[in-house]
Amino acid sequence: MLKISIQHHSRYLDRQRKCFEVALQYTTLYNTQALIRSPVFLKFKFYPCTSGVIQAISGKANSNFLLKPMLVQKLDACAEFIAGDNTILRELLHPNKQPLELRYSLAHATVPAGKGSTPHSLKTSEVYYILQGSGEMHIGNETQTVRPGDAVYIPPNAIQFILNSGTEPLVFICIVDPAWHQADETVYPL
Repeated sequence: MLKISIQHHSRYLDRQRKCFEVALQYTTLYNTQALIRSPVFLKFKFYPCTSGVIQAISGKANSNFLLKPMLVQKLDACAEFIAGDNTILRELLHPNKQPLELRYSLAHATVPAGKGSTPHSLKTSEVYYILQGSGEMHIGNETQTVRPGDAVYIPPNAIQFILNSGTEPLVFICIVDPAWHQADETVYPL
C-alpha cells in the first residue's frame, strides 16, 4: 500500500503538450516495506486527450516511484483515417501517441464490402484478428478465407493484402510489433 502526503503543490498548464501538470514538492512517501522521509519531487501529468491518463515521474534519480493507472481507450474517441494501404483505420494504442510502455501498436481496421487493402509489407511482424465480416487474406503466394475469430500472423517483410469477399464491412484488429512506423511500411502500386 502506498500513501502520498502532500505538503505543497503548484499548478500550471503546458499548452504545447496539451496536458495539465501538477507538481508535488516536499512529499513523504509511505510504503509497507520502507519509509522515505527525504523530500521527493513528483510531477503528475493529466492527459485529457487520452481519457484522463495520469503519469507520475520522480524528480530524483534514486526515487523510482511511478504511478500508472489503467488506460481505457474508447474506439469512438479515436480519429478515423485512410491508411496508406487504403484500409479505414483508428489507432487505439501507440507508444508514441500515449504515455504507455508498449512495444506494439494496436489499431482497429475496416475494409468496406467488395473492397480490399493495397498490397504492402512491413519490416515488422503483424497480427490481424477478425471481428466481423469475411474475406480473403493474401500473404506472399498463399490465400486463405478469414472470418470472425480467426487470427492471422503476418511475418516481417511479407507482401500482404486482405479482400472483403462478403456483403458487410470486414472489421479486424491489427497488432504491429514493434509498433507501426511509416518508415517500416512499403505500399506496392496495383
